[in-house]
Amino acid sequence: MDIKFTRSGGFMGGLFEKKISQEHLPSDLQNIVQNLIENKAQYKKIKPSEQLRDGFVYSLEIKKLSPKLKLTFDDGNLPAELSSLVNHFLTSE
Repeated sequence: MDIKFTRSGGFMGGLFEKKISQEHLPSDLQNIVQNLIENKAQYKKIKPSEQLRDGFVYSLEIKKLSPKLKLTFDDGNLPAELSSLVNHFLTSE
């Protein structure tokens, strides 16, 4: 299943998008994605940070699920357990 990652915002207002198939992720990140899917209700409860200025907004979208899963976080509320997944999208080629 494909995972679409988007980072927007920041001081310069840039946009970064990348799509990776879950099976191409390292096994530890595949486990994070599986946990994300299994606990999606918990992650959907996370609200945007109201005090965030010039921060980044991160979006993870998994379309193969019915209905598709789209979660949005920012620099102020990104769960620690998702930081390695976000970093992988930002640093992988």
